[in-house]
Amino acid sequence: ARLRGMARPRLEHTPGATVTNAAATANDENGYDQFSIAIPAASDGHTVLKSLRIVAISDTHGFHDSLVVPDGDVLIHCGDFAANRSPKGKHAALDQWIADLPHERKIVVRGNHDQYSCNFPISRAKYAVRPELMQIDGLTFALSPYTGGGKKPAAVPCKGCDVLVSHYPPYGVLDVCYNDKSAGSPGLKKAVERMNSAPHLWLFGHIHEARGGSHVRFRKDKPPVKCAGDGPAATAGGTLCVNAANANDGPAKSVVRPATVVDITYFGKR
Repeated sequence: ARLRGMARPRLEHTPGATVTNAAATANDENGYDQFSIAIPAASDGHTVLKSLRIVAISDTHGFHDSLVVPDGDVLIHCGDFAANRSPKGKHAALDQWIADLPHERKIVVRGNHDQYSCNFPISRAKYAVRPELMQIDGLTFALSPYTGGGKKPAAVPCKGCDVLVSHYPPYGVLDVCYNDKSAGSPGLKKAVERMNSAPHLWLFGHIHEARGGSHVRFRKDKPPVKCAGDGPAATAGGTLCVNAANANDGPAKSVVRPATVVDITYFGKR
């Protein structure tokens, strides 16, 4: 069955409270949720307007076959592709599935259910198991995978980036579990607060029931706040945070939510 995109209601936010879902543009014809952001021109002389389409998925937990994935430039899996740290070799079907997708660049970030030692020889997907940086068509991507226990400080491998990809959400942003408690990473939140420039886009998953997106501003040692004009194409600055989890609420038994598309426009080199 084809998964259909669903619009999510805009929720009011009180400064200091947990940031929850904003509205996404639903594309019922193609079956995905869509956001867009525009990165303003920098003072580096780059004057060519460019675009990049990112397709984000997360927390498929072995049920990837039932997911409809739209075309795009970059495919990003934010982790927890495995059911429960499946034995080595059990992800071969996922590798073939990713290989059959048309995206030019493919990235998989390790989640807490995923094995450390996995290879993707068929799809040639980048499997991130430690913090690192990538350059894609002039944009800087920072990858911050799951690396250990939840109390271990999370690492972001830079002082600034355009796109941050992690498995865990930041504490207080799209991280409320079915028990109404926030389960995001304080370490990741603090790492972004210490950045010279916060990312324009932050993709993650982990908390299935907190799926959605919101534009927020991160402030050092203070709760993040929702930006004015929050919405699917907000231009109020800050960071577009997207929880791209596809699994059902609670322990994963199926994939019930569609892929997420983020269209980025920016200025770069020819």
